[in-house]
Amino acid sequence: MRISLFAGGGRGDGAGGIARTGLESARNPLTPAARMRTGRWSAASGLRSIRPPRSSRSRTPVMVAGWARVRRAAEGRAEPHGRRRRATTDERGVIMVRAIEYRSFGGPEVLEMVEVPESAPGPGRVRIAVRAAGLNPVDWKIFSGMMGGDAPAAPQGVGRDYAGVVDAVGEGVDSLAAGDAVLGTVRSVPGRGTAPGTLTERLVIAADEVVPKPEALDFVRAASLGVVAETACGALRALGVTAGDVLVVSAASGGVGSMAVQLAAHAGADVIGIAGKANLDYIRSLGATAIAYGEGLEERVRAAAPAPVTKLLDCHGPQYVDLALALGLDPAAIATIVPAPPSIAKGARATGGRDARPREDLRGVAGLVADGAVRVTVARVRPFDIDAVREAYTELRGGHVRGKLVIEMA
Repeated sequence: MRISLFAGGGRGDGAGGIARTGLESARNPLTPAARMRTGRWSAASGLRSIRPPRSSRSRTPVMVAGWARVRRAAEGRAEPHGRRRRATTDERGVIMVRAIEYRSFGGPEVLEMVEVPESAPGPGRVRIAVRAAGLNPVDWKIFSGMMGGDAPAAPQGVGRDYAGVVDAVGEGVDSLAAGDAVLGTVRSVPGRGTAPGTLTERLVIAADEVVPKPEALDFVRAASLGVVAETACGALRALGVTAGDVLVVSAASGGVGSMAVQLAAHAGADVIGIAGKANLDYIRSLGATAIAYGEGLEERVRAAAPAPVTKLLDCHGPQYVDLALALGLDPAAIATIVPAPPSIAKGARATGGRDARPREDLRGVAGLVADGAVRVTVARVRPFDIDAVREAYTELRGGHVRGKLVIEMA
């Protein structure tokens, strides 16, 4: 029996959202514990987004040498308990922590490692010792100026996704305590407002934006989930994907695409994933029919589909909106996470995080990954030094990264 993961929430359904999250299928049976966890996901989260004012603080550029260290595998390994970097203090005895920031638009070369005073959490907030931070394409699009807006008037943080351990709580916080392992994603986008970046050793954030980390989920994979989980959940919700749908996903080997493929398959949909030839076996391993992009794509999709295609999620660009229309889909059955003007002009729905249920979606996906029902692919893990961070964003800008790039703090 297949139970819909994203019942309702399609165009015209104002309530939208996840009706049930338990999945029982021949392909991916869940344990009773998994069903209990996903059942908790269906409850309303009551998320309240808080955007605190950015405090004024001194910043000192610091040169950080590359670390000779063993990079452990990102999946299936217990967390190590090795020595961690000791905090430094300035001449006044103030504890300083490292962070990545930028002061002008440009390529990865504008990023710099700085030391900033450690902040105490205010009311309703917690401070997290960040263990790992996941990188996303939106990060470099912001610090490059590609997203528009004026050049930064003050140094800006970088990064949205994180996992770590709470080390201090502010007044009025009773849902979390020091020592709790957590994960999350910054609600407002760093560089476009007052949000902090997650490429830092200490992150102060609203307590009700934080999700408990399942014990079975390591910090690297936990830090990989935020943006991709919420974007994929929001997109599938916007399309109203249910059992019986035949869904086409473009750029299916990317972070969002691979997550959407798996969640849609778990919901009982038949999924066709479009990717490059080198990634076709990977797409099949996620539970989808794999199709290579290129000339004759429409004919290959029609031949591979077990029934007429009912919906398409574009994770790449306008040419896949054209494909959807050629397949006979109504614009209401087409959604894109790349809202290019040509796609919107043809009626495709811009979707993603805007249709997510923040925190609720992330908690649910984290539970599924911890149980092994859904997998997150980590392409590479790099250390927290300036050269490694710049190299990671250079790789991310080049595209064709299978899975996630993660920065791990020492």
